[in-house]
Amino acid sequence: LAIFEPSKVSRYNPFNLFCLSGEGAFVVTHDDQRFQRLPISEGIHILTNRPPDDPRDSKREWIRSRLHDLSFDPEAASARFSDLLASHGQGDSPEPVCVHLPGYGTVSSFLLFLSEDRNRSRYLYADGPPCRTRFEDLTPDFLRIFSPEP
Repeated sequence: LAIFEPSKVSRYNPFNLFCLSGEGAFVVTHDDQRFQRLPISEGIHILTNRPPDDPRDSKREWIRSRLHDLSFDPEAASARFSDLLASHGQGDSPEPVCVHLPGYGTVSSFLLFLSEDRNRSRYLYADGPPCRTRFEDLTPDFLRIFSPEP
């Protein structure tokens, strides 16, 4: 149980929290003013530190523009995604995706590929900045959590 006082909402930095259950997926988001629960539909979703699917998020739009020919092959797609997530704003990127600033920056990243065929689903996690932290395949743990009990 969590209770939030409206007067205390501004104490929290903006964030996006991805949530997944057997019933579906959603994002809990906070934008400095309010908390919201937003459903996630089928497709590619890129969560940054800005509100989900905000078309003014140049980082999200830059990543999305590089995924136009992406197929659902977790092995091939994960290499491409991890390169994009490790970008420091070089080339045509409008801003760094992987951020390193004093007291602020990218602390972790994850790639989640969900398929109706559970054997094609993948969960990869980098416990640190993706520019210097290898993505670990945590799929077996992920699938165990969402497996029906015998």
